[in-house]
Amino acid sequence: MEARFRSWWQHIKQRRVAIKVTTAMIVIPVALIVGYRFDVTGFNGYIQVSTVHTIGGPMAGTVTRTEVYQPGKTLWDWLQLLIIPVVLAIGGFWLNQLQKSREERTTEQRAKTEREAAAKRDQTERDIALDNQRETALQEYIDKLSELLLKEHLGELKPE
Repeated sequence: MEARFRSWWQHIKQRRVAIKVTTAMIVIPVALIVGYRFDVTGFNGYIQVSTVHTIGGPMAGTVTRTEVYQPGKTLWDWLQLLIIPVVLAIGGFWLNQLQKSREERTTEQRAKTEREAAAKRDQTERDIALDNQRETALQEYIDKLSELLLKEHLGELKPE
């Protein structure tokens, strides 16, 4: 049972963005449809009533009442409120992806440069080791030749 739950949970985690988009596509229209029933959303029009009390003058003590119908917000009015955040979110996501790709390229270039530098160091170390071996062999040759010349007197001419 636990393995099945883990498998199900990993399946959900892999499709997290698709689930969120689908949920939003379902919830937003339902909220808009339900929102038309309530005056709080602003979809329904209303009558704005204003009263004016006249205190002085020839018409003192009169009350003037005016009623003006305010049309409700349309779906387009609400969408205008949503467009800017959506564009900003998409722009932020896009810039984030650009930054990630630049960092990946920089990391790859740095790794490549480090590999090349390590290869050059290894080659230099091999060259130095080979030079040391040659120098040691040459020194041994010179020492042996000196020994033969001095101890065996090979450098002297014999009367024969």
